[in-house]
Amino acid sequence: MSKKGSKRIPFKNVFFTYSKGIFSSKGYLGTRRLVIKGVFFIFVSRYRSLLIRPVSILNNVLWGTYYSHISNCIYGVSVGFTKTIVSDGVGYFFEIKKNNLIVSAGFSSLSVFFIPNFIFCIVNSSKCEVIIKCIDNIKLGDFCSSITKIRKYNSYKRCGIRMIDDDIILKPRNKK
Repeated sequence: MSKKGSKRIPFKNVFFTYSKGIFSSKGYLGTRRLVIKGVFFIFVSRYRSLLIRPVSILNNVLWGTYYSHISNCIYGVSVGFTKTIVSDGVGYFFEIKKNNLIVSAGFSSLSVFFIPNFIFCIVNSSKCEVIIKCIDNIKLGDFCSSITKIRKYNSYKRCGIRMIDDDIILKPRNKK
């Protein structure tokens, strides 16, 4: 029995269907589909929450995994996932032109990223912060990691591109 899989998944203002191994959810922010490769019972309780139970012992292994996927699916279409990327240093900034995110990371040339339809970006007025929103957590993480790979944050020089949630340990600049 899975600890995570035995919990309830709360939902509000989300419509979903589950048939023939395809779980689809529709909410305020959009629609997501998820392919489930196992036989599971999905119950709706009267407290506006979902319960997931495997049909056979063979599906017990994937019980917690599918709980997480379905939970992320429901949370994504109702609330959405958000990540913030910060650039520190001279010559580091973000810009949006049409469907492209332009990143200047201190190089002489600019890095251009195409913004897919399912991702929404907002650049702060100081051009040092970009807020990225999406209904799919995995696609959001992939997009953000591709941006932060341009120039990793250097804790000695205190410049680079990083996620705002990252823990940074500032190193001393001068030794005494």
